[in-house]
Amino acid sequence: MKLEKILDRAGDGGGLSFEETVSLLSLDPDSKEMPELLDTAHEASRLWTSGRGHIWASIGVDCIPCPISCSFCSHGEKWGIVKDRWALSTEEVVDRIHLYDVPEVRWISIRTTEFYPIEDMVRIARLAGPLDCAQLVANTGEYTLETAQALHEAGFNMAYHVMRLREGMDTGVDRTVRMRTLKAVQASPLELSSLVDPVGPEHTNEEIAESILTHRALGATLMGVMARFAVPGTPKFDLGTISPSRLAQITAVVRLAVGKQAHAICTHPSDERIVRSGANTVVLEYGAIPRDTSVSPGEWRGITVEKAAQLLRNAGYEVGNGAPQTQA
Repeated sequence: MKLEKILDRAGDGGGLSFEETVSLLSLDPDSKEMPELLDTAHEASRLWTSGRGHIWASIGVDCIPCPISCSFCSHGEKWGIVKDRWALSTEEVVDRIHLYDVPEVRWISIRTTEFYPIEDMVRIARLAGPLDCAQLVANTGEYTLETAQALHEAGFNMAYHVMRLREGMDTGVDRTVRMRTLKAVQASPLELSSLVDPVGPEHTNEEIAESILTHRALGATLMGVMARFAVPGTPKFDLGTISPSRLAQITAVVRLAVGKQAHAICTHPSDERIVRSGANTVVLEYGAIPRDTSVSPGEWRGITVEKAAQLLRNAGYEVGNGAPQTQA
């Protein structure tokens, strides 16, 4: 398929087919065609989001030697990196939520391990809310429609949940179980956010396209891509990570493939090129980090609210919540 034809069709915001998505992903990320793809995605992003950029603050609440042992995660019990349980107290989580509840931050994610008690998630949301600026995102283990509704009633507006690349092979979660939770979120009042996660050099264009279109079909309104970090001591370490050019390419393809359905595209890690390739959302992380071998006592890798906001402003986005946020 010709690049010009695909990009022209992408401009109407209706999304792309599987074949068109694979075609864009198949381009050499360092080719002469790439600037046109990235520029088209950036222009579409600014148009479809009214030029607004957002910050996603993610609070890693706990880590344990996790028996699921996903092959890319530092928390896996089999890898022996995390030896003891670590967790923020409820009060510490609530304090951190209030610290990030500022106009520049659109979402605050409460990220937990697979077995963190849902009742504690509910308690945190009730104690923290209502928030002045941000929305709460639940990023936890598998659950039912009843639980999704309970999370929404407690104050969560969105859930982050993903059918991960090579689910059931590189992860310890059955695809059927994962899809059951995704369907529960879809049927609930919670918005769904899903990234192509986690992308490594070994993943094929077809696998990436399938992930993009699967989550689009589930109605995800925040999408994007997460590069797999090469964590020392995990089985995936030797495979390394994708190049910045490849990450920018996938970001642009996600933006165009999902069209106007996604009001935000989030790519991790972000840099100056990424936020000019279709992404309008930058992540900052605190606490337990499954992409690192230790807990982060401050913002991970020095990405603060101020630095994230500057990245977005440099790319021409206005940072801040321009519309009233819906509270549960």
